[in-house]
Amino acid sequence: MTRLDYRDCHVSDDAVGAYHNTYAAGYYAAQWRQLEAPLLANLFDDLLAQGAQSMLDIACGQGRITLLGAKYFDHVRGIDYSPLMLERARQARAADPTLADVDLRFDLNDVRTFAAERLFDVVTAFRFFLNAEDELRLEGLRCVRRNLAPTGTFITNVHVAAGSPLACFYGAANTAQRLLGKPTSRVRNSMSLSALKQLMATEGFRIERVHRYSLLPRVGSLTDSFAERYLGSVDRAGKVIPGLALLSQAFLVCARPSR
Repeated sequence: MTRLDYRDCHVSDDAVGAYHNTYAAGYYAAQWRQLEAPLLANLFDDLLAQGAQSMLDIACGQGRITLLGAKYFDHVRGIDYSPLMLERARQARAADPTLADVDLRFDLNDVRTFAAERLFDVVTAFRFFLNAEDELRLEGLRCVRRNLAPTGTFITNVHVAAGSPLACFYGAANTAQRLLGKPTSRVRNSMSLSALKQLMATEGFRIERVHRYSLLPRVGSLTDSFAERYLGSVDRAGKVIPGLALLSQAFLVCARPSR
């Protein structure tokens, strides 16, 4: 079975609907509300205080990150390869009356070629580098570099960290499929912080801050209801025990151009 190009995995009605449902309820909805959105809000607040005024969100999907950034920065733009994803993003923007007068645009663009008419103080890319093909990862980083101000900040995440319980499960599942000789189109990737550092260094970025989160692992739908109640509490409790955060399912980094 031939695997779709990563960009093409999010262009169909079914794929867009499934992505929307992922954040409507369950583990990843709780992860966004309890962990990611508050973390990003604190980072955006700090960057705003440092003088940041503009933000670009590449591979913005349905606009979760973009819409949050629009509550902080004066000029915000989200780009994506999927017209249907962008349609959802525009609908979400229209449903939020606080964003009616914000300079916010969602545009259909390809990270391989996109170059804005201005440089941005902040560039974000979420749930992109883990599953993108090697060449697309490099193109994504080049897109960030082309569009980020020399003193700007790049924020990205890895949603399955190597060493986390979910990554161990993925590794076992991948091994089982190979041993059984079963072809698959499903991507089961994980990435370590060191691998991300090496990748980003190839395009001249240095990581300055790391935030690990989602200590409670996702084990299918079995953990969804528990996560909706306790995901944030488990993360807070985990900070009390040194080293426990290394088992977190995800991490976020802030980086700057090093040259």
